[in-house]
Formats: sequence, C-alpha cells, structure tokens
Amino acid sequence: MFNEKEYQKQYREKNREILSVKAKQRWQINREKYLEQKRKHYQENKKEILKKNKTYREQNKEKINKQREEYRQQPEVKKHKSKYMKQWRKKNIKYLHDYMGKWNKDNKQYKSKYNKEYGKKHPELNIKRKDYFKQYRLSNREKENQKQSRYRKTEKGKINMAKTKAKRKRELGFKLIIPNILDEPVDYHHIDNVHVVPIPRDLHELYNEKTVEEHRENLKPIIEQLYDTKF
Repeated sequence: MFNEKEYQKQYREKNREILSVKAKQRWQINREKYLEQKRKHYQENKKEILKKNKTYREQNKEKINKQREEYRQQPEVKKHKSKYMKQWRKKNIKYLHDYMGKWNKDNKQYKSKYNKEYGKKHPELNIKRKDYFKQYRLSNREKENQKQSRYRKTEKGKINMAKTKAKRKRELGFKLIIPNILDEPVDYHHIDNVHVVPIPRDLHELYNEKTVEEHRENLKPIIEQLYDTKF
C-alpha cells in the first residue's frame, strides 16, 4: 500500500539541498509578505503564543539549555559573537561605564557573594588571575607604583593603609565610627581593639605613652571633647 507520508519524507531527504535553495529564493521574493503575515498572526494570537512558549520553556528547560550551550560552543558562533561584542562595547563604552558603575554600587553584597562562590567552584581561574596580575605588575612596575602612590594620598587610601597596618601588625579590628572631617594630617586612633576615630596627627603623637591602655585613657577625654560625644 502506498504511504504518502513516507514517500514525502524520503523525497525531502534525497532533495534536501535543492529544496533548501528553492525555499531561500521564495523567502527573498516574498519576504515582506511573509513577515507581514507573521506579524499579523502574532498580534491576533499574542496571549496564546506567549502562554504556549512559556509552557514549552518550562517543560523543556534542560533540553533548551543544552541546545543553547552546544550552539554557543560552535567555533564560528564564538568567533562571530566575539567580534560583535567587541564592536558593541566600543560603540557603547559610556553607557556600559555608567550602567555597570550604578549596578555595582547597588549590588555590592550580591556581587561579593557571587564572586566568592564562583571562585570556590573554579579555583583554577583564581590561579590564572593571580598569575596575570603578577605578570602585569612586573611588566608595568613604574606605572603601578605611580598609581599606588596617588591612591595612598587619597582619603580612602589612607584609611585602607591604616586598616591594613592595624590588622596585620597589631592584630586589631578597624571599624571607622566617625568620618574624617579634619582639614589637617590625621592618624586613625583605636579607642578600643576594634573601633577607630580620626584625630590630628600631632595630638596622637603627643600622647605616646608606654602602654596602649594609658595612651587610650589619656586621649579619651580630648577625643570626646573634640567630637562632643561619649565613647
């Protein structure tokens, strides 16, 4: 008995290239007509189409992700994507800078948590990153030294240097409880083993007692008077 479906299937397989060329030709000739039909069909059945697509994605999530990953790994796709992204970043550098700056500021905790978890899952990337920056610093020593020198002169740099010194050399915490409002050289004084306040450097050096306890006790009333508060 003649099976039309089977015959059509075999015919398509044998004539795949010819049928493909003809289909492309029909598309080029009737492109606008086909697109208009597609737009009209979508607008008339938008809710149903979106619902159907959502259901399909939910039911075939693993299959779709696998297909996407296989597609992305194709050499020609990687090459095209890399070229496209370079061109796009070049054209939209200001937008990227503004957007990522705002996103990073609004998502500090999420970004920090994500980076830590990603680093644990991919320790080899941390090694590569460390090697890269080590090599970069060696190759750009003068530039990096100038950059560090400028950073240390900023308020943030001074605080971070004091924090590092407190943690590494003295095994103290560093929680700044009052921002620096003084228009003169300052030191960051520990009122206890954790909490820190900025005070004038000459004042800090003046009360350089033999013990830490005496140093803190003698400075305490002066600092409380300076900031009009009790510690």
